[in-house]
Amino acid sequence: MRKVAKPVSLNFWPIYKRELRTISHSSSTYIALGLFFLVSGAVYHSIMVGFVHDTVASKASPVADAPQNINLAVIQQTFRTIAGMILFTIPILSMRLIAEERSTGTFEVLMVCPIGDWSILLGKYFAQVTLGLIVVLLCSIYPITTYFLGRAQGAIPDVSIVIACYLGLFFIFSTYSAFGLMTSSLTRSQATAAILALIGLLLWNMLGDMPASNPFIQDIIHELSPMRHTDNFTSGFFSSKDLAFYGLTSCLFLFVAARALESRRWRI
Repeated sequence: MRKVAKPVSLNFWPIYKRELRTISHSSSTYIALGLFFLVSGAVYHSIMVGFVHDTVASKASPVADAPQNINLAVIQQTFRTIAGMILFTIPILSMRLIAEERSTGTFEVLMVCPIGDWSILLGKYFAQVTLGLIVVLLCSIYPITTYFLGRAQGAIPDVSIVIACYLGLFFIFSTYSAFGLMTSSLTRSQATAAILALIGLLLWNMLGDMPASNPFIQDIIHELSPMRHTDNFTSGFFSSKDLAFYGLTSCLFLFVAARALESRRWRI
């Protein structure tokens, strides 16, 4: 008698809830986020102190330089710092997403359950994106602090630039998370997954600085670099092209991860 295959569930909600619990109980999550806010907070403090000092000096002396624009001197510099910190934080947060499942043996259990590869990937990805949303919301302390300190100096940040910067942070976190999920699906070792994610993200960001003799090729290379689109958010320029870039690259990384899971399912 022919055996009928069990239907594969497309519901990622159980994986999503399970992954959120794992993230909230993982020591690597708190270590990575602790270092993230420690470094970004220290850099922000340095940026803000320098801005206040220069503003006070410019008001006290008629021959001093004109006061700096708070959007350029504080908001955009802080955004670039946080974006750089996300690049180094994502490999730590994402290294365990699939690699830990394989090293502990729970990956095989997931593979034999009636749960599709995309359900596993999307559940883990959206849990990571939820963490990114929390991180971005916590980072709102920086523009809020900038508003009150800047108002005392007669300088108020542009709300549209702040919104564009923090939307950019969320999309950067989401796209880098998809890249980290992809590297985690390619290996059993969490350390290897973290190293691959870090090196890959660094090389991807350096892509825009690669020289090319052909101007057309040069433009294509620049468009493929996330730094080009990050700078648009920094300037307060919010376009559908940048959204499409982050969305398509995220889908590409998730697609590669799905193919990696599919190959391992066949082996099992």
